[in-house]
Amino acid sequence: MVTQLRHPSGCAITVSSNNGGLGWFGTLVIVMLGLFGGYIIAGAVYRFFYLHIRGIDIIPNLEFWASLPHRAQSACMSLVKRHRQRSSSSYTSVDF
Repeated sequence: MVTQLRHPSGCAITVSSNNGGLGWFGTLVIVMLGLFGGYIIAGAVYRFFYLHIRGIDIIPNLEFWASLPHRAQSACMSLVKRHRQRSSSSYTSVDF
């Protein structure tokens, strides 16, 4: 798409392309990763300088981040278990 401005005070030609760029989802992922990184860095700086915490405990909410893989595994296993129960059930007639 090419836009031409025909006016004595401006002769610019603007070329617009809709094929490039990340799109809204890519931008959202980059923003979320940036916010997460900022949270980790700001929390670590606060814990290091103001609370005088050293070592691995400098990571904010370390217990939560350490338990996250187990929580994700439990959630996935629960979904698989629920799906298997639903697909393996057989039809039973209902007597009225």
